[in-house]
Amino acid sequence: MGTGYGGGGELLDNTVLYSKFTVSEATDAPDHSEAANVVVNSSGNTKASTTANPRPSSQPTRMATRERVFGVLALLFFLLSLLLFIGLLYLYLRNSNDDICMTPGCIQTASVILSSMNSSVDPCSDFYEYACGQWIRGHPIPDDAPSVSNFENLGQDLEFALKELLEEKIGREEELDRESAIGKAKFFYKLCLNESEIFDNWRTTFEEVVAAFGGWPSLGHPMPEHVSIEKLYGDMVAKFRADSLFKATVQPDDKNSEKHVLLTGDFIAQQHILEAKKSSADWIDQPALNLFARDFYVLAENEERLAYLQLIRDVLVLLHAPAESATQDAEEIIEFETALANVRFGTFQITMADDQRHDIAELYTKMTLGQMKEQLPNFDWQLFFNQVFREITDQNGTQIVFDENAEVVVYGIEFLRRLDKLLPEYEKRRVVNYLEWCWFFKTMLRDLPDPFALTIFKFYKTLNCMSIFM
Repeated sequence: MGTGYGGGGELLDNTVLYSKFTVSEATDAPDHSEAANVVVNSSGNTKASTTANPRPSSQPTRMATRERVFGVLALLFFLLSLLLFIGLLYLYLRNSNDDICMTPGCIQTASVILSSMNSSVDPCSDFYEYACGQWIRGHPIPDDAPSVSNFENLGQDLEFALKELLEEKIGREEELDRESAIGKAKFFYKLCLNESEIFDNWRTTFEEVVAAFGGWPSLGHPMPEHVSIEKLYGDMVAKFRADSLFKATVQPDDKNSEKHVLLTGDFIAQQHILEAKKSSADWIDQPALNLFARDFYVLAENEERLAYLQLIRDVLVLLHAPAESATQDAEEIIEFETALANVRFGTFQITMADDQRHDIAELYTKMTLGQMKEQLPNFDWQLFFNQVFREITDQNGTQIVFDENAEVVVYGIEFLRRLDKLLPEYEKRRVVNYLEWCWFFKTMLRDLPDPFALTIFKFYKTLNCMSIFM
């Protein structure tokens, strides 16, 4: 019994140990879903049973999910930060370049400026050489030009561009309709290139115009008995814009831009006014001088005056003027033109210095033609303006006629007062010769072929202080 009990107890102990080992081993086995449990009942018999393996803990899964969320948020934050940085950088670069022009035109202009500079010179000692030294050396003055500048170069580039446009083949529509602007321009340009036609026919046109003027006394034409300076000059202004005594035009009134008025006055005043305001009115001003500078007239005999005298004489001879009277008429023309610049025979001076002509309000004077007739009796202003507008009609097709109530804006009234005193001092023949010379000089001479072209070329060479080798 004892032994049997003892043996039974040993058996029980071994069975319990075995069952614990089996349960523990089954629990730790990762690849089994179920584990066997051995249960020993009170009778010492064993009973095997199976139980479900407990699920692993969910804490590691939650931690992994949280890490993924944090990673996505970090990535989004990085991308947003990168986009914000790029945006701020773009705004900074754009704002920093707002004042810098990077267009092709600006880049080309900057290149011209840099290539014109002489950076080896200290700008504090010679700024002109520093800024323009290389440009001066790279752009010598041509023999046929008085000067050279960037503006003249731009003008030449524009002329080349216009030349290409004018030389394009005339289309069928333009050929059929010469009244169109393009057709007229190309047709006129084509005529100007036909030098042989010009040389063969210019004299016919010239003689027709001179006959319409009533003749040119310097060329031996008889002087009309009742010649009208006002009508003659009105025709020249209306048809050829040959302004030689004073300027007359129509522009907006400086003091009421909604109205257009007659404007007249001295040429120098007009130039300053147009540069300052681009306004309009009919006005009268000092004459444009053929020698360009007033000093050429008021100084003693000089090379420029002698060259001008020679030009007038040579042109009169080429126009078949009597050789014995050509020199005298040339001298009389220069004498009258000099009187317009600075009167020799009186105590007054017609032209005013440029620095005295910048006050537009001081120069502005509005008068009626009736008032001008009273204050300036030696020139018929009403006749002159009616002659200028003789072939011009209004919007209704009615001819424009001015009465004594028509208003005229005068720039430089003192000039007109002095001009009014000057005209009676010269015989009409001399005034007519001067007017017709200025008309020919300004409208025809520059466009004629040799020998006229060579004559005017020699004059300009002398006027520009350049030598010519024949």
